[in-house]
Amino acid sequence: MASTIKYIVLVRALSTKIKMKDLKDQLEKINGFNNLKTFFTTGNIIVDAQQSMSKKEICTEISNVLSNEYQMEKPLMAIFNIDEYNDILSSNPYDKTNESKTVIFFPINEVLKQSDCDKDKDFMTKSTHWQLVNGVIWYLGPTTGTASDVKIFKLIEKKIKPGSNHEYTFRTLRSTQKILDVANK
Repeated sequence: MASTIKYIVLVRALSTKIKMKDLKDQLEKINGFNNLKTFFTTGNIIVDAQQSMSKKEICTEISNVLSNEYQMEKPLMAIFNIDEYNDILSSNPYDKTNESKTVIFFPINEVLKQSDCDKDKDFMTKSTHWQLVNGVIWYLGPTTGTASDVKIFKLIEKKIKPGSNHEYTFRTLRSTQKILDVANK
C-alpha cells in the first residue's frame, strides 16, 4: 500500500440536504483515498490521501463529486494536512475559557498577510475582536448560531480585503477540536 498523508478538508456552505454518509460513500470511490470520515453536517472531511496527490488534486476530486453527484456549483474548500491543522489549533491567541465565543476563519484561496488584516479594524468593539495567526483568522465575540453571526463574519471578510477573491469557511473552535479528535482516532 502506498504511503498516505492525513488531510482535513472543510467544505464551505455544504447543503444540509447532502447526507454525510452518502457523501462519504461517493468519496470512498476515489482512487487514492483511504480511511475516509465525514463529521457533522457542515462539510468536514477527513481523508488519508496517497502521498503523491497534491492538495489541489484532492480538492479537485472532492469538487467533482460535489458538482456531479450533488449539483453543487463551484464547491469551495479549505484543506490542511494534519500537522498544519494541529499547528493552527495550537496557535489559539485567546484564553481557553472563551472556547464558545471563538470562531476560526480558514482561507480557501490565498493566504492573508498581516498587512491585509491591519488595514481596517475600526469596527471591532470591546466584545468583538479578531486577529491573524498562522494564516487563519481567529475571531472572538458573541456568537448566537443564527444569521446574525453570518452577518458579522461577512463583515469581517469585507473589511479584511475588500474587492478580492479571498474567501473563507469558518468553524467554531469547539467543532475544530472535535474534527481533530476524530482525525486522530
